[in-house]
Amino acid sequence: MKASTKAKMIRAVLIAAILLPGLALVYYGAIRVADPTTTAPVEKKDGADDVLPANHATILELTDDTFLSACGKGRQLFVQFHSPFCGHCTAFRPTYKAVAERVRTDPTLNACVTIATVDVTRFRARFKKYGLSGTPTMLGFAASGDCETPSYTYKGKRDVDSIVQELTKQCQA
Repeated sequence: MKASTKAKMIRAVLIAAILLPGLALVYYGAIRVADPTTTAPVEKKDGADDVLPANHATILELTDDTFLSACGKGRQLFVQFHSPFCGHCTAFRPTYKAVAERVRTDPTLNACVTIATVDVTRFRARFKKYGLSGTPTMLGFAASGDCETPSYTYKGKRDVDSIVQELTKQCQA
């Protein structure tokens, strides 16, 4: 093999090694690329929804900065800590969306609880603060506004009815 051909191959491999991981993160949603011509959230194409979208009508996507402002407000906060690279989180996503939809359509629950999510790959501080070790993990926070300590960790069944039943119980307490 000629030296110039070998150099071109090495250069191509190096470029691929540098670019492909970043492109994969963008494609799978760990990094969102904003369109500079608009301030609206960027929606993913081809049905990919590895991260619950910020504009999802029933789920509030929190960051380290917005977490505290979401607490209190006279409503409990039920937060799922998830990772877009976690197989259990991916499998649980439709269930969590269904829970959020049930809360949204039930007037009593909707007045009592806010459903939220935190992507731990992007906002790790909250995850570490509560000493969590795995995803998905769901924590409930009191309506009083104390976000320093969760009121409870949900450890029940991971189905819509069980989670809604727990949320109803917490709202009646």
